[in-house]
Amino acid sequence: MEGTAPPDRNDEYLFYQLLLGAWPAELTGVAALDPDSVRAFAERLEKTMVKSVREAKAHSTWASPNAVYEDAMVGFIRVALDTSRANAFLDSFLPFQERVARLGVRNSLVQTALKLTLPGMPDVYQGAELWDLSLVDPDNRRAVDYELRDRMLTGTMSSMRNDRREAMLAMLEKWHDGRCKLAVTATLLAARREHPMLFAEGGYEPLIASGPKSDQICAFARVNHASALLVVAARFPVRIEMDPGWDGTEVAWPRSVNHAMHWHDLLTDQAAAFRGGEALPVCSVLGDMPVAVLVSDGKCRS
Repeated sequence: MEGTAPPDRNDEYLFYQLLLGAWPAELTGVAALDPDSVRAFAERLEKTMVKSVREAKAHSTWASPNAVYEDAMVGFIRVALDTSRANAFLDSFLPFQERVARLGVRNSLVQTALKLTLPGMPDVYQGAELWDLSLVDPDNRRAVDYELRDRMLTGTMSSMRNDRREAMLAMLEKWHDGRCKLAVTATLLAARREHPMLFAEGGYEPLIASGPKSDQICAFARVNHASALLVVAARFPVRIEMDPGWDGTEVAWPRSVNHAMHWHDLLTDQAAAFRGGEALPVCSVLGDMPVAVLVSDGKCRS
């Protein structure tokens, strides 16, 4: 009967979710898959699927493993990820995975920026400064390569000192190594260190967007006396990919913040433009990056 052979439809759906969510960045968008890397990933996936099936207790359990069902499920995974032959499943899956990953990068940068600027204490897991595509135990027990992160951080910060915008765009273009996420994390943690009272005691003011794409914008201000920070983030990357322009969409300027100052984006060093000192055109701060974190240099515009 259709749908009853191992894995069942529920477990098969879980397999597709895990495959899409944890597919390694280094295997994304490549001309040819490395068989050893795919095999290593498949072995991790097999362990996770066996763990999930046993804990679901529908077909197997830890106390009484169903070897027949588990072996059939593992065989299903190995056939799906077999690189030694023509594989129609991988041919269909890989372009879809690449598009989802590329869109996911933009969502990840937005989430990282929000986590580090919204009220509250941000929780940054060790190792998650780069892409962390871990599955459940035992993946989450893997050692963190601190030496790699230290080297990447040194190089990333050095390149951003020369030309911040060019460096960020280059890292976003070659997103696979995770340096773009590392750069956002390091930049905003430095801002938190330089302005501790702003992040510890600063108020939070949601900012209303208006215009044709107002529902695709999340914006807010953090203000503490003379210190202020404005965040403008893009939502729904699929819709933005289909129609990338921001013409006519604006964010209201917070009343408690002096709009006459010079404002620039911490992430790209791009200056912000204003309309009559009352609104911030989204197109002036978003475009290349999916999020902007604006600060003032303390000087008024002439």
